[in-house]
Amino acid sequence: MVSRILSEDGEVLAEWLLMCNIMDMDASTLALWYYWRWQIECFFKLLKSAGHHLESWQQESAQAIAKRLLVASMACATVWAIAADNSKEAAELRAFLVKLSGRQMRHKKEFTNPALLAGLWVFLSMLEIMGSYSQEELDQFESNCPAIFRKSCVDTYAVWRGVFDRLSQALHTTGVVRYHPRELRRCRTFYVAYPEIRGTLPPNRSGWGVLPVEYGLCP
Repeated sequence: MVSRILSEDGEVLAEWLLMCNIMDMDASTLALWYYWRWQIECFFKLLKSAGHHLESWQQESAQAIAKRLLVASMACATVWAIAADNSKEAAELRAFLVKLSGRQMRHKKEFTNPALLAGLWVFLSMLEIMGSYSQEELDQFESNCPAIFRKSCVDTYAVWRGVFDRLSQALHTTGVVRYHPRELRRCRTFYVAYPEIRGTLPPNRSGWGVLPVEYGLCP
């Protein structure tokens, strides 16, 4: 047995078993091996879709791939060190990196390794910018941004925020209570990126598109 979940009364709610054909090793050692094997899977996840997107690399030579893989591995090791540190400073750094990443955490979930990695890249870019430009130059860049553009962004945000609030309330009245305005914004972002997803809905669910179209969420 690898893991077991018990109720307050001691009732077994769930348990996970690890099947293995190695007979001359104790169970605790086998579980430890599996634990480290799972850490390798977490490393692969950071290298692929949850972090570095290894599948999209365009290096052609073995040496170029090896160099980039080394740098990516060092970044993953840095993230693991930040995640494993129990100090107050590390906790503050994790919260800072999560904010920079723009990722949304699940309830009672303070951070994830992919969020730390994404925030770390943003932080490194910020440090590079701050080292390359003076405060006066950064202020000048800000002033060069057309005021009408800034006003347009603010107005657009206010309009869409009202739309998502009203749609969330409308869904709530129909019994769909899980869609918070923030979640609706994420849904629209996904739809804009993959509009063909609408064609995959079965006929008996085609009515789902009525509310989004009515509220202007679909192009």
